[in-house]
Amino acid sequence: MGKLTDRAARAAGPGRHGDGDGLFLVVAKSGRARNWVLRYQLKGARRDMGLGRFPDVGLAAARTFALRARGLISQGIDPLEARKEAKKAERAVPRFADLAEIVIKDTQRKSTNEKVRYQWERHLGPAHCSNVP
Repeated sequence: MGKLTDRAARAAGPGRHGDGDGLFLVVAKSGRARNWVLRYQLKGARRDMGLGRFPDVGLAAARTFALRARGLISQGIDPLEARKEAKKAERAVPRFADLAEIVIKDTQRKSTNEKVRYQWERHLGPAHCSNVP
């Protein structure tokens, strides 16, 4: 591992330039776009995992990302699938209807006026939230 240097990565011409253990710097034909890619094989399928653009992701960072991904691979976990699941977990945003229900219950609990309690349910309740994601 560690065939590339930061200077060599900056000067590399078009093509795939290997750093070792499946880590590659892929330079577009134009020479402008440079991306880090980890090529690995898991359960008989060869996959390429993007690790970021060079120089936004430097050589040291790309090696660190590749090392983490190889750790998952050694456990039989596909790092691309793990990344998808992590992104999905980050996006776990509550639905409007869920938030509206919390607000309605809290406001109804605080109010002693029966008409106000009814109006909160009437104007923000499930009948109005059914088509909102």
